[in-house]
Amino acid sequence: MTKPNLIADEPGDIRALIRALRAREAVLRARILAARPNAPLEGADWVVTLRDSTSRRIDAAALPPAIQADPRYWREVRTRTVVARPAAQTTARTGAEADVVVVE
Repeated sequence: MTKPNLIADEPGDIRALIRALRAREAVLRARILAARPNAPLEGADWVVTLRDSTSRRIDAAALPPAIQADPRYWREVRTRTVVARPAAQTTARTGAEADVVVVE
């Protein structure tokens, strides 16, 4: 009998934990926004404030076709990706979905 490769399990486990934490954060964020506080919310360890900001982004699809097609305006970025997918028995047991961890 071979031992399972635990290093293969850990990225998927971490991503599942991150998903759960992000989901909880989204619930808390929605509650804070719904409360519409006019002053900072102070807890025992953290202070939460609301900040509005605006940013500008280029809409590549709105650029003239000549610029979209011109390679001088584009650059290629290569990344190496570690893909963690649940093993068949994990999918059957937990319903976990494939996830990706990007390492640059």
